[in-house]
Amino acid sequence: MNVGEPEVAARLIPALPRGGYLLGDKQYDSNPLHDIALECGYQLVAERKRPGTELGHRRHSPGRLRSIELLQKDFGKDLYQYRDNVERHFAWLTNHGGGLSPLPNWVRRFSRVRCWVQAKLIIHATYVHLYHGPPVLAVA
Repeated sequence: MNVGEPEVAARLIPALPRGGYLLGDKQYDSNPLHDIALECGYQLVAERKRPGTELGHRRHSPGRLRSIELLQKDFGKDLYQYRDNVERHFAWLTNHGGGLSPLPNWVRRFSRVRCWVQAKLIIHATYVHLYHGPPVLAVA
């Protein structure tokens, strides 16, 4: 990628169906991203980039202030723990032999990347189903 993940998130959030919570790590803690999430009906929950410091005198997004407040309460802490589960699953998906390993040289155009990723996801889901049983789905 030639742009940072928060910039990509800013473009992807409006394409999501409306409403819910979005979980992100410290790099997603920015007022513009919290504003975009709030405008689209989401509450972005991200740890502060600089914990233990004051917020300063600039305007802060209501979504960012709410995120800070949420992470101090049990509900927010429990919610944020789901992020670890997602990270673990993505790590397994990308590090597993049949998973999303680096793309081969011939997979560079969007149509080929899409087919490659779809095939790898199917292979990985089949592996998980065969060796670990049907997945337990959790909706947060």
